[in-house]
Amino acid sequence: MGPGDKPAPPPFKALHGTGVLFRSHWRIAGLSGAPKLGPGAEGLYLTESDSEAILMPLPAADIFLSYSPSSDLEFSNINTHQGFDTLGKYLSARPPIYHFYAHPNESIAEDRGEYLAIGVCGKLICDGQNDERPSLPYF
Repeated sequence: MGPGDKPAPPPFKALHGTGVLFRSHWRIAGLSGAPKLGPGAEGLYLTESDSEAILMPLPAADIFLSYSPSSDLEFSNINTHQGFDTLGKYLSARPPIYHFYAHPNESIAEDRGEYLAIGVCGKLICDGQNDERPSLPYF
């Protein structure tokens, strides 16, 4: 979940500092929120110490989901949307197979060596009706 997102209706819930075992094979965990960059920020914003407190006890996962990227991604150096330093440390210490993040609003993938970081909020995913490619049907 991002700073302005509302919780999904049951049975869905955010994986904010928690995880699930999916079909006895995939461990999935997550971190909601965005870095708190100023004192006036409202919504689901976290400081680096908040992020660290949530991530430190969290075991490794095969798939890690987050709203924000880690700050050590290559595009973070040229993008105005800051990621979490502590998330980068967590992912390096306990690398998943995939790290999916939702912000900034672009589809991008970066091979981190130990895992693949994928930005999943591009046009096709967020607003497929406006994309040249058709939206994928829901199953």
